[in-house]
Amino acid sequence: MRGKFNHKKLCIFFIILAFLFVGLLYTSTSDYTVITTRAQKYASKKYVQLNDTSIKCKKGATVTIDALASSKITGYTSNNTSIATVKKSSKTLTSCKNCMALDVKCVAGGSATITVTGKDGATATAKVKVTEPSMTLSSTSVSCEAGKTKKITVTATSNISSVSSSDTSVATATKKDNTTVSISCVKKGTSKITVKGEDGAKASATVTVSKAPASGGTTNKYVKIEKNSISCKEGESVSSIKIEHSSALDSVKSSDTSVAKISKSANVLKCINCTAYDVKCLKKGTATITAKGKDGATDTAKVTVKAKSTTTETTTPSTGKLTFERTSYSCNVNEDISTYVVIPKGDYAKLSTLKSDDTKVATVYSNSGSGTKVSKDTKLKINIKCIKAGTSTITAKTKGGNSAKVKVTVTKKGSSSSTDYVKLSSTKISCKAGKSVNLLASTNNMVAKFYSSDTKVATVIKHPTLAVNCINCLNLQVNCLKQGSATITVLNMNGKAETAKVTVSKGDTSTAKDAVA
Repeated sequence: MRGKFNHKKLCIFFIILAFLFVGLLYTSTSDYTVITTRAQKYASKKYVQLNDTSIKCKKGATVTIDALASSKITGYTSNNTSIATVKKSSKTLTSCKNCMALDVKCVAGGSATITVTGKDGATATAKVKVTEPSMTLSSTSVSCEAGKTKKITVTATSNISSVSSSDTSVATATKKDNTTVSISCVKKGTSKITVKGEDGAKASATVTVSKAPASGGTTNKYVKIEKNSISCKEGESVSSIKIEHSSALDSVKSSDTSVAKISKSANVLKCINCTAYDVKCLKKGTATITAKGKDGATDTAKVTVKAKSTTTETTTPSTGKLTFERTSYSCNVNEDISTYVVIPKGDYAKLSTLKSDDTKVATVYSNSGSGTKVSKDTKLKINIKCIKAGTSTITAKTKGGNSAKVKVTVTKKGSSSSTDYVKLSSTKISCKAGKSVNLLASTNNMVAKFYSSDTKVATVIKHPTLAVNCINCLNLQVNCLKQGSATITVLNMNGKAETAKVTVSKGDTSTAKDAVA
């Protein structure tokens, strides 16, 4: 028998179904509204996007970047076209409507900004940093004796790719590591060492090789402070004082650090076995600077610190004249001349102008001078670098208004020139065993070494006490040991030599005469 149909339950079922349908309809409509709103908001945003906003490249390289915009890309510019330029690339982007590939050309070292603009006004920028291949050597002029080795330090934007010598019979060069080149000195002469980097940068150094000392000879042990007398006022500093040394420096000290202190300078000098130091003048008084090499050689300089002036000095032209050490200069290509100008009394110890009228022939520079008024004629050191054959005029002018000019003549090596020389105060020396004789050596650049042909008869050393009053001079002491004869040889940095014959007789009852001219 069939059961009775329940209308009440059927009614409840349809009511519940209706509520579920309405709820589902509302939810779908709500989600659609949110999605649509977000899409409209994103579509209305103005933008330009770049796939690379920080570009680093080397000179000559081209970098391609991709740009995506909310509208058609209508412009692309560089704020410094001497550093980097930008243009539309031949590369085609098909993945999007408002896309474009751009080529950035790296022209020269420096920084530039690339700006990309859309039709709707939106922009985006990319920073470009361009580096140029470069290379510098710790020294561009190296001197050594046959059989010895030297090394130079290389600072470059890439690793060393090759090292070569223009004359391997004089000197050879090898890469020790990516920052060091080792030079082997073979025989007397000159050779050009060329170092090349992987990025194309290159640099060169001239190597001058001199003969090795004779058997039993002694090489020159020395420490030479550029200024043996330093004058300054309280609170002042004297910068880049050159100290030359035959071995590494063991110590550089001040006898009174309350008066003056000395410290290694940040300035790196372009020479072998020389170091720059700075002196800071603290209070009135005197102090002695002592530099000592690991080979035992020493040199001293006296520092005189004056009280700080309380009055203001005015620039008043001196009544004297500014003069160069010589009336003219002659040198060979690649030589350096160390000389000076004389600042007249009442002028200021600083050159306001120091220039060459032809820097292809010769250049000139000076790191000396305190800038204070001088109470007497004062020497101010200058350096002339001879570059190529020709003539140049050097002009110097002081703060006080004095000026002077001098002519520099540069000749090629091997041509007739008397500028490369070594002079001795005596070429014949007679002495008795047990005595010593003074010998003054002067040259156009610097005394490199000295030795005796027979150290049993006579030896030669740097004079332990006598100072010199001239540039590129050195006082030597010849020690006479026993009866016989020997030859003293003195060489300069170019290998130029001069000799003095020493004749030693018996006995030590009489005093040997000094051989100083």
